[in-house]
Amino acid sequence: MNGVPPQDFGCNAPPGGGGNMRWQQMPPEKSESVGFGIASLVLGILSLLLFCTCINWITGILAIIFGIIQIAQSRSKGLAVGGIVTAGLSMLFTVILYIILMVMGMSADSYQDEYYNYYSDYYEDYFEDGFDSVGEEFL
Repeated sequence: MNGVPPQDFGCNAPPGGGGNMRWQQMPPEKSESVGFGIASLVLGILSLLLFCTCINWITGILAIIFGIIQIAQSRSKGLAVGGIVTAGLSMLFTVILYIILMVMGMSADSYQDEYYNYYSDYYEDYFEDGFDSVGEEFL
């Protein structure tokens, strides 16, 4: 008809234009929404800002989960990757901070005796009974 070939609109027509037409099952296209990517990036930045608290573990894990969901569901991956990277950095900074605090805590025992001796000598100069008798008059 009119010299224009019939167009195939996603259905399988048997050769010769027979009657039994079946619709093809097309794979679902990836959506263009970026909600999980934005959530991942916001939570990643928040966890990076709060890396010295324990809150960053919760926000970091959520940022990684939302980033993975965004990568799996959509073609736009930039925000999700940014969220995953910032969450990973915050967790790395937290581990480094905890290691530094543990090392400083282990070396603090040696300074405790020096502080005690200093203040003991200080109170002995100002009180005749020494450091141990301070505050006994209130008991």
